[in-house]
Amino acid sequence: MQASVPELTDLSKEPPRLLEICTGLTGATAYPSSFRIGSFPILSFDYRTDEHFRADLCYYATSPARGIRFTDRATSLELTGEVPHVVEDGRWHHAVVNMKELIDASTTEYSGTMYSAEKLILADFGHLANVPGVTMNVDNFELTPAVSTANGLTLSWTAADLSGITGYSYHWSAKPADEADGISEGPEGKADFKDVPEGAQYLHLRAQDGAGNWSATRHFRFLIDNTPPKLKAASPAKGEGSASETVSVQFDDPVAGVDPARLSLSVGGRRCY
Repeated sequence: MQASVPELTDLSKEPPRLLEICTGLTGATAYPSSFRIGSFPILSFDYRTDEHFRADLCYYATSPARGIRFTDRATSLELTGEVPHVVEDGRWHHAVVNMKELIDASTTEYSGTMYSAEKLILADFGHLANVPGVTMNVDNFELTPAVSTANGLTLSWTAADLSGITGYSYHWSAKPADEADGISEGPEGKADFKDVPEGAQYLHLRAQDGAGNWSATRHFRFLIDNTPPKLKAASPAKGEGSASETVSVQFDDPVAGVDPARLSLSVGGRRCY
Protein backbone atom coordinates (compact mmCIF):
# COMPACT_ATOMS: atom_id res chain seq x y z
CA MET A 1 0.00 0.00 0.00
CA GLN A 2 1.36 3.38 -0.97
CA ALA A 3 0.48 6.26 1.32
CA SER A 4 -0.39 9.64 -0.14
CA VAL A 5 1.54 12.75 0.83
CA PRO A 6 0.13 16.25 1.37
CA GLU A 7 0.59 18.83 -1.33
CA LEU A 8 1.51 22.45 -0.65
CA THR A 9 -0.68 24.61 -2.83
CA ASP A 10 -0.01 28.27 -2.09
CA LEU A 11 2.21 30.87 -0.45
CA SER A 12 0.62 34.28 -0.05
CA LYS A 13 3.67 36.40 -0.95
CA GLU A 14 4.51 34.48 -4.13
CA PRO A 15 3.14 35.78 -7.47
CA PRO A 16 1.29 33.11 -9.51
CA ARG A 17 3.30 31.27 -12.14
CA LEU A 18 1.13 31.47 -15.24
CA LEU A 19 1.68 30.80 -18.94
CA GLU A 20 -0.69 32.06 -21.64
CA ILE A 21 -0.13 31.95 -25.39
CA CYS A 22 -0.20 35.42 -26.97
CA THR A 23 -2.64 35.53 -29.88
CA GLY A 24 -0.94 36.50 -33.14
CA LEU A 25 2.57 36.51 -31.68
CA THR A 26 5.33 33.95 -31.50
CA GLY A 27 5.48 33.91 -27.75
CA ALA A 28 3.68 33.71 -24.44
CA THR A 29 2.63 35.86 -21.51
CA ALA A 30 4.71 34.75 -18.55
CA TYR A 31 3.00 37.06 -16.05
CA PRO A 32 -0.26 38.77 -17.10
CA SER A 33 -0.63 41.47 -14.42
CA SER A 34 1.14 44.74 -13.72
CA PHE A 35 3.73 44.84 -10.93
CA ARG A 36 6.51 47.01 -9.56
CA ILE A 37 10.01 45.87 -10.50
CA GLY A 38 11.20 47.72 -7.40
CA SER A 39 9.08 45.32 -5.31
CA PHE A 40 9.83 42.20 -7.42
CA PRO A 41 13.33 42.90 -8.76
CA ILE A 42 14.53 39.40 -9.66
CA LEU A 43 13.12 37.19 -12.41
CA SER A 44 14.11 33.54 -12.75
CA PHE A 45 12.96 30.82 -15.14
CA ASP A 46 14.00 27.58 -16.82
CA TYR A 47 14.39 27.39 -20.58
CA ARG A 48 15.36 25.03 -23.38
CA THR A 49 16.13 26.39 -26.84
CA ASP A 50 18.48 26.02 -29.77
CA GLU A 51 20.12 28.76 -31.80
CA HIS A 52 17.14 29.14 -34.16
CA PHE A 53 14.42 30.56 -31.89
CA ARG A 54 14.25 34.35 -31.45
CA ALA A 55 12.53 35.94 -28.46
CA ASP A 56 13.02 38.75 -25.94
CA LEU A 57 11.33 39.70 -22.66
CA CYS A 58 9.04 42.73 -22.79
CA TYR A 59 7.94 44.21 -19.46
CA TYR A 60 6.55 47.58 -20.63
CA ALA A 61 4.54 47.59 -23.85
CA THR A 62 3.55 51.28 -23.91
CA SER A 63 5.66 53.28 -26.38
CA PRO A 64 8.55 53.14 -26.22
CA ALA A 65 8.28 49.43 -25.46
CA ARG A 66 11.02 48.31 -23.08
CA GLY A 67 12.48 44.91 -22.47
CA ILE A 68 15.43 42.62 -21.88
CA ARG A 69 17.34 40.79 -24.61
CA PHE A 70 17.10 37.01 -24.51
CA THR A 71 17.80 35.25 -27.83
CA ASP A 72 16.67 37.78 -30.45
CA ARG A 73 19.35 39.50 -32.55
CA ALA A 74 17.04 42.18 -34.01
CA THR A 75 14.28 43.63 -31.86
CA SER A 76 12.04 46.69 -31.77
CA LEU A 77 12.28 46.90 -27.97
CA GLU A 78 14.19 49.60 -26.13
CA LEU A 79 16.56 47.27 -24.30
CA THR A 80 17.61 47.85 -20.70
CA GLY A 81 19.96 44.87 -20.62
CA GLU A 82 20.15 41.17 -21.42
CA VAL A 83 19.64 37.78 -19.80
CA PRO A 84 23.13 36.71 -18.70
CA HIS A 85 24.91 33.59 -19.93
CA VAL A 86 22.22 32.31 -22.32
CA VAL A 87 23.00 28.81 -23.62
CA GLU A 88 21.29 27.70 -26.85
CA ASP A 89 22.10 23.98 -27.04
CA GLY A 90 18.66 22.32 -26.83
CA ARG A 91 19.10 21.44 -23.13
CA TRP A 92 17.42 22.82 -20.01
CA HIS A 93 19.12 25.76 -18.28
CA HIS A 94 18.20 28.17 -15.48
CA ALA A 95 18.23 31.95 -15.92
CA VAL A 96 18.29 34.59 -13.19
CA VAL A 97 17.85 38.26 -14.11
CA ASN A 98 18.00 41.19 -11.70
CA MET A 99 15.69 43.47 -13.69
CA LYS A 100 16.07 46.41 -11.31
CA GLU A 101 19.86 46.39 -11.58
CA LEU A 102 19.61 46.34 -15.38
CA ILE A 103 17.27 49.35 -15.34
CA ASP A 104 19.52 51.23 -12.89
CA ALA A 105 22.55 50.63 -15.13
CA SER A 106 20.73 51.76 -18.28
CA THR A 107 19.62 55.25 -17.14
CA THR A 108 20.62 58.15 -14.93
CA GLU A 109 17.24 59.90 -15.14
CA TYR A 110 14.93 58.52 -12.49
CA SER A 111 11.15 58.73 -12.61
CA GLY A 112 8.19 57.31 -10.75
CA THR A 113 7.36 54.93 -13.61
CA MET A 114 10.81 53.58 -14.40
CA TYR A 115 10.15 50.34 -12.48
CA SER A 116 6.60 49.90 -13.79
CA ALA A 117 5.93 46.58 -15.50
CA GLU A 118 2.63 46.13 -17.34
CA LYS A 119 3.14 42.38 -17.77
CA LEU A 120 5.91 39.99 -18.78
CA ILE A 121 5.82 38.80 -22.38
CA LEU A 122 8.32 36.43 -23.97
CA ALA A 123 7.99 36.94 -27.72
CA ASP A 124 9.61 37.81 -31.05
CA PHE A 125 9.42 41.62 -31.44
CA GLY A 126 10.15 43.75 -34.49
CA HIS A 127 11.24 41.66 -37.48
CA LEU A 128 9.52 38.27 -37.05
CA ALA A 129 12.39 35.87 -37.67
CA ASN A 130 10.98 32.59 -36.33
CA VAL A 131 10.18 30.06 -39.03
CA PRO A 132 7.60 27.25 -38.70
CA GLY A 133 8.83 24.33 -36.65
CA VAL A 134 11.29 26.07 -34.30
CA THR A 135 10.46 25.83 -30.61
CA MET A 136 11.45 27.16 -27.22
CA ASN A 137 10.39 25.60 -23.92
CA VAL A 138 10.08 27.74 -20.79
CA ASP A 139 8.95 26.81 -17.28
CA ASN A 140 8.95 27.95 -13.64
CA PHE A 141 8.72 31.70 -14.18
CA GLU A 142 9.18 33.25 -10.74
CA LEU A 143 9.35 36.83 -9.48
CA THR A 144 11.34 37.24 -6.27
CA PRO A 145 9.84 39.80 -3.86
CA ALA A 146 11.99 42.29 -1.94
CA VAL A 147 10.80 42.37 1.67
CA SER A 148 11.93 43.53 5.10
CA THR A 149 11.80 41.44 8.25
CA ALA A 150 13.11 44.23 10.51
CA ASN A 151 9.63 44.78 11.96
CA GLY A 152 8.38 41.29 11.21
CA LEU A 153 7.06 39.63 8.06
CA THR A 154 3.85 37.60 8.08
CA LEU A 155 3.54 34.78 5.54
CA SER A 156 0.67 32.36 5.09
CA TRP A 157 0.31 29.16 3.10
CA THR A 158 -2.09 26.28 2.48
CA ALA A 159 -1.81 22.55 1.93
CA ALA A 160 -4.36 19.83 1.18
CA ASP A 161 -4.68 16.12 1.97
CA LEU A 162 -7.56 13.65 2.41
CA SER A 163 -6.52 12.95 6.01
CA GLY A 164 -6.11 16.64 6.84
CA ILE A 165 -3.01 18.67 7.67
CA THR A 166 -1.60 18.33 11.19
CA GLY A 167 1.58 20.39 10.99
CA TYR A 168 4.19 22.30 9.06
CA SER A 169 7.98 22.38 9.22
CA TYR A 170 9.95 25.35 7.91
CA HIS A 171 13.20 27.25 8.19
CA TRP A 172 15.20 29.94 6.35
CA SER A 173 18.62 29.60 4.73
CA ALA A 174 20.69 31.03 1.89
CA LYS A 175 20.81 27.59 0.21
CA PRO A 176 18.15 27.10 -2.49
CA ALA A 177 17.66 23.34 -1.94
CA ASP A 178 17.80 22.86 1.85
CA GLU A 179 15.33 20.34 3.27
CA ALA A 180 12.89 21.24 6.03
CA ASP A 181 13.21 18.80 8.93
CA GLY A 182 10.57 16.37 10.22
CA ILE A 183 9.75 18.37 13.36
CA SER A 184 6.40 20.16 13.21
CA GLU A 185 6.18 23.85 14.09
CA GLY A 186 2.42 23.50 14.55
CA PRO A 187 -0.73 23.17 12.42
CA GLU A 188 -1.26 26.85 11.58
CA GLY A 189 -0.54 27.79 7.98
CA LYS A 190 0.86 31.15 8.98
CA ALA A 191 3.94 32.50 10.77
CA ASP A 192 5.68 35.76 11.62
CA PHE A 193 9.38 36.04 10.80
CA LYS A 194 11.75 38.68 12.15
CA ASP A 195 15.42 39.53 11.51
CA VAL A 196 16.02 37.06 8.70
CA PRO A 197 19.56 37.69 7.35
CA GLU A 198 19.80 40.13 4.44
CA GLY A 199 20.29 39.11 0.84
CA ALA A 200 18.79 36.21 -1.13
CA GLN A 201 17.13 33.88 1.38
CA TYR A 202 14.89 30.84 0.91
CA LEU A 203 11.97 29.71 3.04
CA HIS A 204 11.95 25.89 3.04
CA LEU A 205 8.51 24.53 3.85
CA ARG A 206 6.80 21.13 4.07
CA ALA A 207 3.48 19.84 5.42
CA GLN A 208 2.48 16.76 7.45
CA ASP A 209 -0.85 14.97 7.01
CA GLY A 210 -3.05 13.14 9.50
CA ALA A 211 -1.30 9.83 8.79
CA GLY A 212 2.11 11.29 9.61
CA ASN A 213 3.33 11.59 6.02
CA TRP A 214 5.49 14.58 5.09
CA SER A 215 5.26 16.38 1.76
CA ALA A 216 8.26 17.22 -0.36
CA THR A 217 9.95 20.46 0.65
CA ARG A 218 8.99 23.57 -1.31
CA HIS A 219 11.50 26.40 -1.62
CA PHE A 220 10.43 30.07 -1.81
CA ARG A 221 12.98 32.75 -2.64
CA PHE A 222 12.94 36.26 -1.12
CA LEU A 223 15.30 39.23 -1.30
CA ILE A 224 15.61 40.36 2.32
CA ASP A 225 16.46 44.04 2.95
CA ASN A 226 16.20 45.03 6.62
CA THR A 227 18.22 48.27 6.41
CA PRO A 228 16.48 51.57 5.56
CA PRO A 229 18.07 53.65 2.77
CA LYS A 230 20.52 56.33 3.90
CA LEU A 231 20.77 59.80 2.42
CA LYS A 232 24.18 59.99 0.75
CA ALA A 233 24.05 63.47 -0.79
CA ALA A 234 21.57 66.26 -1.43
CA SER A 235 21.54 69.49 -3.39
CA PRO A 236 20.95 72.02 -2.00
CA ALA A 237 22.63 70.76 1.17
CA LYS A 238 21.08 71.09 4.62
CA GLY A 239 20.83 74.74 5.62
CA GLU A 240 21.60 76.05 2.13
CA GLY A 241 19.27 78.15 0.02
CA SER A 242 18.80 77.80 -3.73
CA ALA A 243 16.91 79.51 -6.55
CA SER A 244 17.03 76.37 -8.69
CA GLU A 245 13.84 74.52 -9.57
CA THR A 246 15.72 71.24 -9.20
CA VAL A 247 16.30 69.34 -5.98
CA SER A 248 18.58 66.30 -6.26
CA VAL A 249 19.08 63.53 -3.71
CA GLN A 250 21.24 60.44 -3.67
CA PHE A 251 20.56 57.39 -1.50
CA ASP A 252 22.67 54.47 -0.40
CA ASP A 253 20.76 51.17 -0.27
CA PRO A 254 22.99 48.31 -1.47
CA VAL A 255 20.56 45.38 -1.11
CA ALA A 256 17.21 46.13 -2.77
CA GLY A 257 17.85 49.71 -3.83
CA VAL A 258 15.35 52.58 -3.87
CA ASP A 259 12.15 52.74 -5.90
CA PRO A 260 11.32 56.39 -6.77
CA ALA A 261 7.60 55.59 -6.59
CA ARG A 262 8.00 55.06 -2.83
CA LEU A 263 9.84 58.30 -2.14
CA SER A 264 8.28 61.39 -0.63
CA LEU A 265 9.88 64.86 -0.62
CA SER A 266 8.93 67.81 1.54
CA VAL A 267 10.30 71.32 1.03
CA GLY A 268 9.66 73.96 3.65
CA GLY A 269 7.33 71.60 5.47
CA ARG A 270 5.17 71.05 2.38
CA ARG A 271 5.10 67.74 0.59
CA CYS A 272 5.86 68.20 -3.11
CA TYR A 273 6.60 64.62 -4.28
